[in-house]
Amino acid sequence: MTNDRTTAETELAPDAARVPLVQPVVEPPPNVAGAGRQAPAKQPEGQAPEEIGADRRMKQENPAERKAKPRPKTLLELLEYAYLEPGKKLDINKQDLRAVAVDAVDADAEERFLLQHATQDLTLAVPAKLLTALADLAQDSPVMQPRLLQLVLGALVSHPVFRQYGAALIDSSVEPAPDAERIIRAVDRLSRDPWWQENAESLKGKRSVLTSNAITAFLLLRVLRDGWPLGRVIDEVLTPVRVLPTSMYTAPNAVALTAAQTSTALAVLTNHFEQKLASAQHETGLTCGQLVRETRRADTAERVGGELSSQLEAVQENVLSLQSTVAALEARVREERSDRVADKSHLIDDYEMLRTRTIRRLSDQVQLLSDGLHALRHGSHAVAEEFLDRALTAIQNEVAKLRESDGGSR
Repeated sequence: MTNDRTTAETELAPDAARVPLVQPVVEPPPNVAGAGRQAPAKQPEGQAPEEIGADRRMKQENPAERKAKPRPKTLLELLEYAYLEPGKKLDINKQDLRAVAVDAVDADAEERFLLQHATQDLTLAVPAKLLTALADLAQDSPVMQPRLLQLVLGALVSHPVFRQYGAALIDSSVEPAPDAERIIRAVDRLSRDPWWQENAESLKGKRSVLTSNAITAFLLLRVLRDGWPLGRVIDEVLTPVRVLPTSMYTAPNAVALTAAQTSTALAVLTNHFEQKLASAQHETGLTCGQLVRETRRADTAERVGGELSSQLEAVQENVLSLQSTVAALEARVREERSDRVADKSHLIDDYEMLRTRTIRRLSDQVQLLSDGLHALRHGSHAVAEEFLDRALTAIQNEVAKLRESDGGSR
């Protein structure tokens, strides 16, 4: 298992298409019956059993004399070779595939042959095995790969399973795009379609074969043409596997694992999920570290927040005190303004009284002075002197009263 897994990692690292995870289902040849026992071969007419046994022993003793099966030299011959026995595995190696030539002259003949024989491949066995063989070559067939993918795409589009996904197969950006789950549902719908009833005898017991081949061909087309990564392929491969029942006991599950067709596929899956597990563990470690840092940051923020809350309470208390002081000052200002208004009113009244009194007294003294001046002009000096004395006395008394009302400052 370790060597297989190492091989799988080496092959799959540069290109995910080197090891197909879903093996194309090969239909059993007609001479297979029961639990893998070969049915007895039909005895040729006119030949005794002893002669048949002798001929068989002769062929076994002289394997070099067996007639070698011709190898395909062109892409058209490869199609003929594949469709000759669609239910059997494609018996061709990488060296033979590399030797296949692609000639533009044969393009029309290739398409005619494909259209003629693709409709007879009811279980899509040929596209699956052609793409499986092509996946082994990977980047070693830059000329043949695009042409063969184009032909296989034509075979897939013409099959009823991909009836509603033809445009999406041709252009990967078209929606809805097929996937493993939709292919399974398409096969399920097809099993109730008149087309299935018309081919019921040929398709009897081959529903799972058609499903597996359709998924295999679709995934390998996506890998070889669209460059799907290995993780995407594994997710699609596991879609039909998830619905399979598993045992709650260890022994049956162990049998299922050890009885797998290839240890390479198990190695690929193991490596893929180990990488995902390692990535998840790494992300978990980063998340834990981030959690610790965020926890410390939260503790610091809580402590600083407590300190700021205390400071805020002190500031709020100070604000309340200042507001009380401001309110008291405003009340005092209003009171002072009210007092000033009353004082101003009193002062105005006092001023008016003083003004009136002063005008009246000065008017009296002016009259008295006028009379003294009149007496002086008529030679009454004694009268004039009396009037002047009385006027001066009155003026002096008024000045004294004004000084007293001013607080005696002058």
